[in-house]
Amino acid sequence: MSHKITTKTQITQQGAAEAALKEKAWDYSVNDGTQIRIQSGPLGGATLNLLTGEISGDTDYHTKDNLRALNQDYAKHMVMQDVLGRGGMIESVEQQQDGRIRVLAEISGL
Repeated sequence: MSHKITTKTQITQQGAAEAALKEKAWDYSVNDGTQIRIQSGPLGGATLNLLTGEISGDTDYHTKDNLRALNQDYAKHMVMQDVLGRGGMIESVEQQQDGRIRVLAEISGL
């Protein structure tokens, strides 16, 4: 029997969240800039509260592995935004065999 589950994440930055969802090709809609409703993909039907970082969905479909994949892409986009915001440049982004993501970047003046 399924039930609603809410999980705390660190996903609160709309731009990075949308970039991660676009990269995964998951459809979504944004409500008032405070919530993202994921409409397709493994987390389809879930709602992400950008104010609290909480994501709510159904236990039959929304697994920790699927949420982990979204968290990982979100973190990658946060790093990339930080580098670009400091005037840096992204040299490469690679998915490692063990699943980790490697971002090679250069920031001048550090």
